[in-house]
Amino acid sequence: MEVHYHPNLHKKKIYEYLIEFVLIFSAVTLGFFAENYREKIVLEEQTSKIIVQLHSELKKDLIDLNKTITIRRKNDSLNNLLYYIVSKNQIEKKTILYCIQHRLLNSTGNFETNTLSIKELENTSLFKNIKSNGLQRLIEEYSSMVLRIDERKVRENNYLEKYGDDLRHSLFNEYPNQVVSIDTLDVLKGAILKDTTFKFNGINFQCPLTNLFVPSNIEIHKFYREEYLNKMMRLNNLRLSTTNSFISPAINSCTNLLKEIEKTYKIE
Repeated sequence: MEVHYHPNLHKKKIYEYLIEFVLIFSAVTLGFFAENYREKIVLEEQTSKIIVQLHSELKKDLIDLNKTITIRRKNDSLNNLLYYIVSKNQIEKKTILYCIQHRLLNSTGNFETNTLSIKELENTSLFKNIKSNGLQRLIEEYSSMVLRIDERKVRENNYLEKYGDDLRHSLFNEYPNQVVSIDTLDVLKGAILKDTTFKFNGINFQCPLTNLFVPSNIEIHKFYREEYLNKMMRLNNLRLSTTNSFISPAINSCTNLLKEIEKTYKIE
């Protein structure tokens, strides 16, 4: 006759189930927090890396913005000199000078930003990981200024596309900018200039001319003086407004942003 032994099965009590639940829940929760912490560390490292890159780009921007101001002031002084000569009826007295400056009339001094990192920050979730709210605000402020400078550049270029030919060529016969052969010199007598210096408001400006040809006998056309002056004044005001209201504030904004980055992320 076989004897069957029945094991003494332990019946778990409620508090044992509760302990198991707490242990499992704690493990899952700790794993969740550990993963979040790891992800936070990775994002902070990525953000710091982009901020360091942004700092380098801003330093280039600051140099370029100051160069832009210098170039624009030189060209704006040139435009003001042209306006002065026409408004004071001195074209005949300063014909050669006017011809040279007239050829230089352009919209140089356009700023191109180097800050690709700002777009990378703005288009990803990294922007919210920046350590300082003040730094976030300064980045947004500078980005907005760069966009407005681009808009002004478009306005200036559109204006010169519409009226540039009138301002550059309305007063003179068309002459080649550069003389490329001896035959041309036989027909048009003149000189090839590599640079010129002009003085305006007590300041001397030197401008490279890239072998600009200036004929000996410059023929001045009749033109509508008031219309010409009006177009020139509008160009000068447009460029002056861009310089004073957009580029100069951008220099201050860029400087403040650099200082805040250096302070927040300990970058020298």
